[in-house]
Amino acid sequence: MSEKQIENAILDYLNLIGFFAFKVKDQAQFINGSYRKPGRHCVRGVSDIIAVKNGKVLFIEVKTDTGRQSEHQKEFERCIQNTGGGYYVVRSLGECEILIESLDLARHQRITKLEQNQGYIY
Repeated sequence: MSEKQIENAILDYLNLIGFFAFKVKDQAQFINGSYRKPGRHCVRGVSDIIAVKNGKVLFIEVKTDTGRQSEHQKEFERCIQNTGGGYYVVRSLGECEILIESLDLARHQRITKLEQNQGYIY
């Protein structure tokens, strides 16, 4: 699987079990015919996914079996760990599921009325 496919599977899983989880981009983007640099307060090496549930914030970096962290990603990991945050590198949906189970965050939360009105079915 590609890194993007793994990310999408993990994001689907996390959101399904009650996380607020989203993809983070820290690279320049091609918009309207030109590249736009990230803003001056953007952090290089930020994790691919940020996920929040029950007051816990997880920074998840997704890699393939052969993928390696860049120096910027390693520095971001050190910053998160030095402030007591949870930074994790996962290489598959299965690894992510094991991580979530080990952190005791796998239990699904009751869906809200807003979610029911938007047609979410869990």
